[in-house]
Amino acid sequence: MPPQKLERPARDDEHAFYYLDNVHVTSVGVDIGSATAQLMFSEVHLQRQAQGLSSRFVVVDRNVLWRSEVRLTPYRPDGLIDADLIADFVEDCYRAAGIHRREVDGGAVILTGEALKRRNARPLAEAVAAGTGEFVCVSAGHHLEAMLTAQGSGSVDLSATTGKALLCVDIGGGTTKLSLLRDGEVAVTAAIELGARMVSFDAARAPIEANPVLATIGIDPVELGARALIDEETESACAAALTRRMLAVARRRPEEIEAALLLTGPLPSELLEFEAITFAGGVSEYIYGREARAFGDLGQAIGAAVRAAIADGSLGAEVLDPGEGIRATVAGASQCAVQVSGSTVAVSADADLPLRNVPVVHPATDLQGALDAGMIAAAIRRAVTAHGVEGAVALAFSFSGPPSYARLRALADGIGAGLGDDTSVPAVVMLDSDIGASLGQILGEEVGMKRPVICLDNLELKPFDFVDIGRPMLPSGVFPIVIKSLLFGSTT
Repeated sequence: MPPQKLERPARDDEHAFYYLDNVHVTSVGVDIGSATAQLMFSEVHLQRQAQGLSSRFVVVDRNVLWRSEVRLTPYRPDGLIDADLIADFVEDCYRAAGIHRREVDGGAVILTGEALKRRNARPLAEAVAAGTGEFVCVSAGHHLEAMLTAQGSGSVDLSATTGKALLCVDIGGGTTKLSLLRDGEVAVTAAIELGARMVSFDAARAPIEANPVLATIGIDPVELGARALIDEETESACAAALTRRMLAVARRRPEEIEAALLLTGPLPSELLEFEAITFAGGVSEYIYGREARAFGDLGQAIGAAVRAAIADGSLGAEVLDPGEGIRATVAGASQCAVQVSGSTVAVSADADLPLRNVPVVHPATDLQGALDAGMIAAAIRRAVTAHGVEGAVALAFSFSGPPSYARLRALADGIGAGLGDDTSVPAVVMLDSDIGASLGQILGEEVGMKRPVICLDNLELKPFDFVDIGRPMLPSGVFPIVIKSLLFGSTT
């Protein structure tokens, strides 16, 4: 797939106050996967909601500015990712797109599947991010990748327009991700450790690698690796064994997936509540008939097996095409990784931004009705202790009910008491409602918190592990936020 450049969309920015209510984010996504690597630049248009005097900014448009070709992920002879070739690839992409790093407002470098298991995965991703833009973040995690792929494939939009509950099955090189989508929202995700690169071979069909995970499903990886050739019969048999498990949820037979393959724990029963199925990832190009070439792995054979299952009606629902396949993750990373806070926020002058990789904790406290500062403080201490966090944390709260002074003061007192007197790290508070400025003012001026205060609101608070917070974007005053997960292996 060759690189593609699109024209930057026209803006209705003649009005003097346009940029007070509109934010245009130039974002980059870099996807380094088990089999392929690619990059995409996008422009995301966010606009302040008009209803309810809210300061929340929501995405109203996403446009691809430039997309790279899809390249095979380069590995060194010792099995590590070739950092030099990845750096050259990213540099070539910026040059070809005609985009300078200072023009990039944010984005994400995502490592997926087998690529994130390599010993140099994390330092490689951090180096790529540092050389890609000031606020380009590193992320790797199965739940996050599933969410981004569901977004980038078009499955989320398809669930919104059709009103159907969709199961998105993302078959990549090292993993298969599952997402249940309802009404344009990702409801639940999961991942299993099977993908098209479980077996790889050269042009002469001599084996290159057989993943040890194959032993879990009764295939001897040592015997496969010792063969002179991977013949078509063996390729088909391996693909059939993998496909049966990859489609187990789509066939409503989750018990056919061995527990050892479940990367995200037991499969949620909600995954079975779908009305239609979409596919994403590299293998989906074969499923939807957009690719016919072979790339020395099981992708083509798995695609054929899935197409056969669709034809014989053995899946649990109709199959829809969401639009994007192999580019789904990079599209999600480029277009959906960055949120912006509302403009009614509080960030003290001594807060040193950007902040990166701040662990997020969700204190188990109900912020409805009358609030008890002591109970809030105890919940914060329990949450921080349970996570074993040292240093800065981001406290995520869902606040409902009237933002009266008494309720906000109780919340502020609870935060102050729960975090204690350490002045070396900032107090980071993330809220889903429009109270950031008021709460931050009470924390700084009345509670007398000595540490820097960063109080951000109007954020979508879903399960996540870490947050990055960038410098304010003027003139709107919003702060770019990346909510993400970090999960790097160190086994090979």
